[in-house]
Amino acid sequence: MIRSVLRKTLGSLALTVLLASTAQVSLGAMALIDPALPGTKQTDFWSTNRLSTVESPGYGSFPGFGAWPGAIASSTTNVGSDGDAGLVKVANGAGGGPFVSGASIYHGGTSATPNVLGGTLGVQDATPVAGVSNVVFQLQIGEANGHDLFNGTLPVLNYNGGSQALAASYSDLIGHEFAGTFPDPLGGPDLPLFTNTYLLQWDVTGLGATSLNVTFQGVQHSQVYQLRLDQSDVFQVIPEPSSVTLAGLAMLGAIGMIWKKRRRR
Repeated sequence: MIRSVLRKTLGSLALTVLLASTAQVSLGAMALIDPALPGTKQTDFWSTNRLSTVESPGYGSFPGFGAWPGAIASSTTNVGSDGDAGLVKVANGAGGGPFVSGASIYHGGTSATPNVLGGTLGVQDATPVAGVSNVVFQLQIGEANGHDLFNGTLPVLNYNGGSQALAASYSDLIGHEFAGTFPDPLGGPDLPLFTNTYLLQWDVTGLGATSLNVTFQGVQHSQVYQLRLDQSDVFQVIPEPSSVTLAGLAMLGAIGMIWKKRRRR
C-alpha cells in the first residue's frame, strides 16, 4: 500500500516538476562550455556531426562488436578545435560494444537489464601542450534505463601510456536535460530519461605528461553525443559553470535520485 501511494505521489510530482521546469531547463542538447583556461592552451572537440555516420562512416554496426578502422579525430571545423586528438574504442562490453549510429556513439547490445557494461571509450592526445598542468574534459551522454556511466563511475585520466586511472580533482554535472521516458520496472508511472553533461578537471602539474588518455565506460544502450578536451600549461580551478539553471536541475535531480534508490532495492 505504501509503495503504491509512493509511486502515485512520485508520478504526480514528476509530471508537475517536468512541466514547470521546461521553461528553465532546455529540452535540446546543450552546447559544451569553454572553460576559459589560462596560459598556452589546446582544445579538441567532437560534435554530434563528428560522431555521426555522415562524418565518421564505417565505425561498426549493431551490436557493435566490430573493430574500429582507427581513431575518430576531433573536429577541425569547430572554432578553437585543434583536431589532433582521437576517440578510440578501448573494449567492447557485455553482448555488444560502442559504434557510430546516426548522430551518436551507441553502446550496443540486446540486454534489457539496467546498468550493463556497454563498452569502454578513450579520448587520446599524443601531442598535449608542452608542460601540461591543467586538463578539463566534458562528456555528454544519454541515459538508458536510468543509467549512463557503468556503475556510475566517472571518467579517469591516464598519461604517458600508463593506466594510472586518476580520479578528477573536480567534477560537476553541468547539464541534466529531459530526453523522454522509460517503463518503471516496479510497474509504476514511466520514469524520465536524461541527457547528462559532465565536466571534470585534473591538476597534472609536475607529472611530466607527454600524452593523455581519458577513459570511460557507458552502459548498454547509452549514447555519447558530444565530447570536449581542454588543456593548458597553467593550472587554475575553473569557476562553477553558469550554463545550467540550478533550480530546475535541483528539482529534477532530486526526483532522479529517489527513483534510482527505488530501483536498487
